Amino acid sequence: MDKNNRILDIALDLGFSSHEMLTRAFKNTYGILPEEYRANPVRLNNFCKPQLLLNYTLVDVNVPLITDGIVIEVSRHFLSSPQHFIGLTVEEPIDQMPGSGKPGIDGLSKVWDALHEGKASIRGLKKDGDELGVAYGGTKPGYYRYFGGVEAISSEAQEGYTTWVLSEGEYIVCAFEAEDFEHLVTDALYKAQRYVFEMWLPNHKLSCKPFSIERYAGHSTDTTRMEVWVMPVPTD
Repeated sequence: MDKNNRILDIALDLGFSSHEMLTRAFKNTYGILPEEYRANPVRLNNFCKPQLLLNYTLVDVNVPLITDGIVIEVSRHFLSSPQHFIGLTVEEPIDQMPGSGKPGIDGLSKVWDALHEGKASIRGLKKDGDELGVAYGGTKPGYYRYFGGVEAISSEAQEGYTTWVLSEGEYIVCAFEAEDFEHLVTDALYKAQRYVFEMWLPNHKLSCKPFSIERYAGHSTDTTRMEVWVMPVPTD
């Protein structure tokens, strides 16, 4: 929301007939007032409109594919030893999952904000270690869990934090790039995941274990590349 414009001017630019109509719509959608959002900006869920015919072409491993405004490359990677991550875990409704759910405040951004605020106090982090986001099954129907963490030397328990171990074994890794971080973690991530789950894996007679990993160098605005990791399972 442009802080240089009055909310009334923004309302009129967006097609609302009054300040009150925009305020009501914003409150109903995101649960906060426009004035509250302006004073304390938070990440909002982005809804990626389903596309039935994305311009995908099946390519072999290690062959870059330029499609729908992003660069995708799939490879097979064998992890010879476990990698450890420490961070925070939340459980949220599946229909509020960023990128494909209904509008609202992005709860996952709160995980990353809290993690980065407390990062300096976490023991045993690897220097320049990667950050990892993991979506996996929830403890109750209609929910999923999300872990956001940073690479560590071990899975030592620390008060207030949870851990994730990236176990040894074979992974399918989909690396992709976008023009900026905002597009990387919304539209580009949605397209890359669809390519992996709906095209690449089925065409190679594979499914995957019930978790999906997002791996990046960090949450800097300069980050324009990330990876999706899945552990393959033969379907035959």
